[in-house]
Amino acid sequence: MDMYQVYSQETFRSLNITRIMSGPYFPTPGWAKDFKNKENYQKWSDYIRDEMTDVVDWEEAIVGLGRCQFYNPELNPPEPDVASAVVHWNGFPKRVRSEFPETYLDVADRKDDWPYDDTPQARNQDEYLEWYVYKNMEGKIRRVDFTVEGPEYWYYLHKWEPQTCLLLYREFISHDVKLEDLRLDEKDDDGQWKYNKYNKWNTTSGCMHLNCPPNALWDEIRLAGDASIIREKNGSTVTNALDLINCSQYGRNTRNSDPHIGDEVNSLCRAGKRITVGNPVGLYIVDVDTGGWTTPSGEYASKYMRLVRGTKERGLRYTLVVPDNEDFCVGDIMIGGDPIAYGGTVAQLMNIGLVAEV
Repeated sequence: MDMYQVYSQETFRSLNITRIMSGPYFPTPGWAKDFKNKENYQKWSDYIRDEMTDVVDWEEAIVGLGRCQFYNPELNPPEPDVASAVVHWNGFPKRVRSEFPETYLDVADRKDDWPYDDTPQARNQDEYLEWYVYKNMEGKIRRVDFTVEGPEYWYYLHKWEPQTCLLLYREFISHDVKLEDLRLDEKDDDGQWKYNKYNKWNTTSGCMHLNCPPNALWDEIRLAGDASIIREKNGSTVTNALDLINCSQYGRNTRNSDPHIGDEVNSLCRAGKRITVGNPVGLYIVDVDTGGWTTPSGEYASKYMRLVRGTKERGLRYTLVVPDNEDFCVGDIMIGGDPIAYGGTVAQLMNIGLVAEV
């Protein structure tokens, strides 16, 4: 099938196409089963559908109606032989390592200090992986939480089911969280309290989800859409990763993630593929290298790095912690012969990814 012989989104909108799947087309990230009200799963699916629609509209304004290689799979179904490909990158911030070659681990572990967008309360971790380090009275690390969950999901979780949002904060962050802690002092157009993604339990006192401004689900979808456009410069097709991101202006060229995502997506599109973000739409922890982790007694220490949200293939949240009944803590675990002194030491061993469907 010619990649351009596809119906435009406008055509699909005008048709009442029956869903090819029962229930919501787009599941929640990592197939999370948080909502108590089943209708909210459909509302989340509708949100993702609308975000994809907006991206397709944006790209079609550039390449022409019906010629966008990025597609919304609910409105413009994939081919029967659709295949998935995981695009992954290292979770430690490349920018921080480059700007602070001597102190990058210390800088990355800070609870705030994002230098852009006038949001210094945001974490300085911009590769779609963020973490928070807890220390004991001796200054050793006792726990590290890692997350890739986008703020959009938590915005709607708080809007649609505030008590569910609160219970999850209490489960993963602290029993001391109160509902008013999670809110801004203002209401939205529906008369509901607005969610504050920079609340203290997601900044100075914990890490429930991503808060660094570039780390958002919307940015992931938009980046894939922008990268689907084949670019030319001086009469030649642009194929270099940095040239592509500089030409298309998607994301930041100082990251591991954005140039790599754009390069992989554009390469598939240059091969004539249509592309979309695979279900469930989200960012995921796809690999953690625990090789060489040992306890003080020399035992393998991988069991202390636990997946606590999502699935093995679509990890949303990991926690590195040693149970209280053991006589050592995370800061005593050795990686390559050195004790863990920074959360970033572990982040360097984690790969983050998204699923592309072609």
